[in-house]
Amino acid sequence: MTDPPPPNRSRSRPSKLTPNMASEESSLRALESLMTEFFHSCTTNERKREIEELLNNFAQQMGAWRHCLYFLSNTRNEYVMMYSLTVFENLVNKMWLGVASQDKMEIRSCLPKLLLAQHKALPFFIRNKLCKVIVDIGRQDWPMFYHDFFTNTLQLIQSPTMASLGLVLLKTTSEEMACPREDLSVARKDELRKLLLEQVPTVLGLLTGILETIWDKHSVTAATPPPSPTSGESGENVGYKSGGTFHSRKLFTPFTDLIRLYRLCYCFHPPSHLRSTRGSEQWGRRGDNCAKCVCEGCMTMCVYLRGGAGLGEIMLTRPLICPRPPSL
Repeated sequence: MTDPPPPNRSRSRPSKLTPNMASEESSLRALESLMTEFFHSCTTNERKREIEELLNNFAQQMGAWRHCLYFLSNTRNEYVMMYSLTVFENLVNKMWLGVASQDKMEIRSCLPKLLLAQHKALPFFIRNKLCKVIVDIGRQDWPMFYHDFFTNTLQLIQSPTMASLGLVLLKTTSEEMACPREDLSVARKDELRKLLLEQVPTVLGLLTGILETIWDKHSVTAATPPPSPTSGESGENVGYKSGGTFHSRKLFTPFTDLIRLYRLCYCFHPPSHLRSTRGSEQWGRRGDNCAKCVCEGCMTMCVYLRGGAGLGEIMLTRPLICPRPPSL
């Protein structure tokens, strides 16, 4: 199958892409045309360099983010969405200090609303990119200027229909803030780490609660588990994300709480008289996935042991943390 012919550049070749174009709709059409042309197999390298220069010049202008917000809300072109999010990402990570306070407030308000409104329709990589941009803003402004950043994430996790999205945000927060990049000062890194440590007990309780809810909703007395408590996502996926969040939290996590979580994951293995059924395979995968994530977290995180336990006790406990899962 051959690629469709490139756009007719002789009549509609955009020479400029600026925030001052006649209308947002015309800007969107021009950008879609440019992105389609850029990724077309017939486009020459010279033309690609011209398009790249147009896009870079557009991204450097302070008013570009308003157009990008419109683009994200009104296009289904994945290239346009990714480019728009890249503009926001560069704005937050490289130009944030020069952005007006009112504009920052508007961005902090609009992007989470966009995520909540469209996360189900967005491709997963676009959704994850949008989550990262929001976390990048939190990395800069939380808690002084973005005081409800972490609270909003915890509220999503507690919502049955939004738990999966909340877990994506939480995992991204852990990855970006627990071990932040070198573009932050040492003082800010220490502040973020302290802020995250304060949230560990709450996060542990919520993630363990999610797994307990899945367990309660799926009775092992039935061969096939009933529908998941979450809307549109299986208990296996939500459970896997819950366990995976521990792996991403490179924090000093209470060891006893990790043990509790692992035991809960292990409960997802079916009893021996159900292991030959089709439903038990799904249960086994849930337990394996959740437990694997927690085990990896135990092995890669710095684990804080209450009561002053030493390295010897860690080694003695390790077989209890990571036993071989029963075969189904």
